[in-house]
Amino acid sequence: MTILDDIFAYKRTELVKRKQARPLTDVQAEAARAAPPRDFVAALRESSSRPALIAEVKRASPSRGLLVEDFDPLRLARTYQKNGAAAISVLTDEHFFQGHLDDLRAIREEVDLPLLRKDFVFDPYQVYEARAAGVDAVLLIVAMLSDEELHTLHRLARELGMMALIEVHDEAELRRALALRPRLIGVNNRDLGTFAVDLATTERLRPFVPPDVTLVAESGIHTAADVDRLVRIGADAMLVGESLVVAEDTGAKVRQLVRPYMRIKLCGITTRQDGLAAVDAGADMLGFNFYPRSKRYIPPEKCVRIVSALAQYTARVQLVGVFVNATRAEIEAIADDCHLDLVQLSGDEPPEFLQALGPPTLKGIRPASLEEAQADAARFARPASPALLVDAYRPGEYGGTGHTSDWALAQKLAEQYPILLAGGLNPDNVAAAVAQVHPWGVDVASGVESSPGRKDAAKMKAFVQAART
Repeated sequence: MTILDDIFAYKRTELVKRKQARPLTDVQAEAARAAPPRDFVAALRESSSRPALIAEVKRASPSRGLLVEDFDPLRLARTYQKNGAAAISVLTDEHFFQGHLDDLRAIREEVDLPLLRKDFVFDPYQVYEARAAGVDAVLLIVAMLSDEELHTLHRLARELGMMALIEVHDEAELRRALALRPRLIGVNNRDLGTFAVDLATTERLRPFVPPDVTLVAESGIHTAADVDRLVRIGADAMLVGESLVVAEDTGAKVRQLVRPYMRIKLCGITTRQDGLAAVDAGADMLGFNFYPRSKRYIPPEKCVRIVSALAQYTARVQLVGVFVNATRAEIEAIADDCHLDLVQLSGDEPPEFLQALGPPTLKGIRPASLEEAQADAARFARPASPALLVDAYRPGEYGGTGHTSDWALAQKLAEQYPILLAGGLNPDNVAAAVAQVHPWGVDVASGVESSPGRKDAAKMKAFVQAART
C-alpha cells in the first residue's frame, strides 16, 4: 500500500466519527449562514505577482514529521498576507498533518485573503464542512477519487460558490480533470505514492492545460531559482508550504518568492491574427480602438467577430475598448456587444461621465506638467488597478502619436497611483521605462507594428520579454 492508500483508509474511518458527532443537516445549516465566498481564481489572476503565491499554513507532514515547534497558524497567515501572498492554503487534516478546521476558522476571522481547505476530500460532508468554516476553495485529488466522485464534489463546490483546486500528477489524471471543465488545476510535483518531488512534472503537463484554466504548481518550490523556472514554464500560481513554515524569517522568504508582475496592454488590435499573436506573446490586456479618426480604428462589428474568435483566451486577458468623446449610449452598447472588461476614455470626458458609465472605466490623461498631472489624478483616479493611463502630451491629439511620454512626471504619479504607462514605448526602451517609472503596467500600439494598425508578432514578443525583464 502507498502512503496515499494509508491516509485514505484512515480518513474514511475518521469521517464516520465526524458525522456521528455532528449531523450533516447541522453542517449544511451553518454553511448556508456563512459569508459569501471570495473569488479564489480572481485573487490569483489579479495578484501583483506572477506566479501568484498560495502560501500554506502547515504544522507537520508524513514525510518530515513536525516542521515547527512554536506553531501559530494565525500569526503565520498574517505574515503571509502582509508580505504579498495572493491566497492562503490551510491544512486541516488532524492525524497526518496535525492541522485542524479551527485553525482555518481563526484565520478566516482575521485575514482577508481567499482560503483553500487542504485536506483529503472525498465526501460531500467535507465540502459543506469547508463552506461552514468560511472556505473559498477546496482541494480535490484526482488520484483518490472516481470520476463520479470528482463530478459530484466539483459540482457541489461550485453550487456553494466555491472553487475546486483539481490536483493531478500525470497525463491520465489531467485528462480526467479536464473533463470537469475546471477553472483551476493544480499539478503536484510530489508523487503521493513515493513522496519524491520533481518540478519537471509541472513542466511536462503545462502544454496540455488550456489557456482559460488557471494552473497552480504545487510542492518542491523552495528558492528564487525554482520560481524563475515556474515563470519560464508559464505557471499562473504556486502553492508553497514547507519552505515558508521552516524559514528563519518567514516574511523575508515570502518576499523572496513573490515577484512583481508587469501587466502589458497591446493596443490597437484590428485583426484576429494580431489578437492571437498578442495573446501568444503574453499580453494581459488587448486594446480595441473605437475612435474613428484613429489609424487603428476598428468597427464594432469587426471587434465582435475577433472577440468571438478569441473566446477560449478571454478568461486570461482583459478586453479594453478605447473611446474618445463618444456618447454614453454608444460606449455602453459597444462594451456589451464586444464583452469589454474595461472602458478607456482618452478624450475630454469629465469625471461625472466616468461615474455614470455602466462598465468599469479607466481615464487616459496627457498632462503637460506635473501640476496638471496631479490635478488630473485627483479628478479621475479610481480606487482600482490601474487607476489611470498616462500618455504623452501632444496639443490637440488624443494619444496614439508614437511620441514618448514624460517618464519623470509618470514616476511621480506612480508613487501614488497604480498607473498604466503609454506613449512611445517599444521593445528597445520599455525596460528603461519600467525601471524608472515602476508602473502597474505598460501600454503599446505603434511601437510593435509593421504598419499602422498591423502588429508585428516578433516585436510584440520582444516587447513583452523586455517589459518583464
